[in-house]
Amino acid sequence: MNSIYLDYAAHTPISKNARKAMVVALKGRTANNQSSHTLAQNISKQITADFERVKQLVHARAEHKVHVSGGGTEANRNVLTACAQISPRKVFAYSSIEHSSIQKIAKGFLDQGWEVIELPVKESGVLDLEASGAICAAKKPGIVSLMLVNNEIGTIQPVSQFFRILRNEIPDIILHTDASQAPLYLSVDIQRLGAHALTLCSQKIYGPQGIGLAVTESAIYEQMQHNGTLPHALIRGCTVALGDASKNRNSYVERMNNLQKYLHEQLDEQKIVFTENGTKPLPLAINLSFSDIQYDSEYIVSFLNTKNIYISSKSACLGSSTKDSYVLDSIKSESINSLRISFGENTTKKDIKILVSHLRTLQYDGIS
Repeated sequence: MNSIYLDYAAHTPISKNARKAMVVALKGRTANNQSSHTLAQNISKQITADFERVKQLVHARAEHKVHVSGGGTEANRNVLTACAQISPRKVFAYSSIEHSSIQKIAKGFLDQGWEVIELPVKESGVLDLEASGAICAAKKPGIVSLMLVNNEIGTIQPVSQFFRILRNEIPDIILHTDASQAPLYLSVDIQRLGAHALTLCSQKIYGPQGIGLAVTESAIYEQMQHNGTLPHALIRGCTVALGDASKNRNSYVERMNNLQKYLHEQLDEQKIVFTENGTKPLPLAINLSFSDIQYDSEYIVSFLNTKNIYISSKSACLGSSTKDSYVLDSIKSESINSLRISFGENTTKKDIKILVSHLRTLQYDGIS
């Protein structure tokens, strides 16, 4: 039986173009980019060219810097640790639906004696601008982090609008956005967003696993710990994937939106009762709760797994935790039997039809 993968928010398979770029890099004459000989300097020049391409793709200024990490989580940790070194105040604010890596960083700051503020999100799954703005005006955080697209419910956050408010109200504030889930669907523009730093994750955009990028202002970059030898092939693959995300965005979004519409149509046709968590979610994370299915999320995920349908109930970074999704708790949504359905390059209407047929079995006939 063919398998059906519907967990693209957790991981996208590496694209042909990204893989080809890596193979070329790996088959070529390699060297340590820190060495002084010609071969090493050629590798160093290619890495510099890739960094310039990344900066171009996120509309960075010439003085912005690119930092390489082992993944998106590590990129977030490295950036915010550096921001903490130059923060004007030991006050950190973040939205209640940030990625789990940001939640862990917040706990770390709290343990170090910082004041930590969790900013409220509306039931729509979008930051409460008015309430969050008022909180920040009163507390004057030194650092604020707000993700561009949520990884569990697919909602777009008002980053540019919120950061504009904060820059006007608190001129010395440091602003970070986790843009890991955005490039396939949205133009990522660090200047328009008003961020001092943004982070990206290669495995969310059909690039290789094991590499995350941070694009930052120089003052932040100077505080970051830097790798010696850089992973040339990973940088190549990630850069190509980011470029393809920008080049193919319009056609990709159109196809994913059509699949999302088809999912809704199939659920309605089969009379499956569902609630969509979050308003206007992108197809990278369609989070649905099923009030008439009498099984919890993990049971449903396990059942679908036996049918070779690979899907999740929450962020993969939460691991095998049995706790409810804190994202759904934040927006007051029912999480007991919710699924995160995330589409990607290889998803077909047939895949969706098969998924819905099994959900119908769960709702009407019980497990068979």
